[in-house]
Amino acid sequence: MIATIHAHDPGNWSDRPPDFLEELARKAIDAGADQFVGHGPHQLRGLEIYKGKPIFYSLANFIFQVELQEPVGQDLYDRYDIDPKEVTDSEFNRRFLERGFGDSIWYESVIAESRYEGGTVAEIRLYPVELGYEKRGAHRGVPGTARPEVGQQILETMQRLSEPYGTTITIEDGVGVIRISATTDANRR
Repeated sequence: MIATIHAHDPGNWSDRPPDFLEELARKAIDAGADQFVGHGPHQLRGLEIYKGKPIFYSLANFIFQVELQEPVGQDLYDRYDIDPKEVTDSEFNRRFLERGFGDSIWYESVIAESRYEGGTVAEIRLYPVELGYEKRGAHRGVPGTARPEVGQQILETMQRLSEPYGTTITIEDGVGVIRISATTDANRR
């Protein structure tokens, strides 16, 4: 069973999950989930192995075509104090992207493949994905295998974000690999 949540807390700018999310993820595992997957902050967050089960605090975006949102809801115009009579939805979307999503981190992700043995995760493989930050229109935000240099950077980001949870990610042939032994996991929580 996979437990999941869509939450932006403490904000899209943060690559660390809020305390409540760490607590919720662990309680979901305690209640029987085989893994917990977070999404919502539009960027990668760390990976924790808790009681032999993976917690992905955020796998970021898989498809991210925010500039193609039309019609734009009145609530978004209100939030940014923009008069919809003065700009088109397309112009609004361009401004929205420049303000909040003008960096490649919003267009980077991983696909996680978990292999279980005896009810606990034995290995996780992280395949880096990029969503075409440099592209425009309908081509931007569509997932594809990351170019080697971008994939390396994505996996190094995952290493850094997962380190506080005691998770070691090795990079092998462009894939992030986490191997969990019974001895290693027994020392965790």
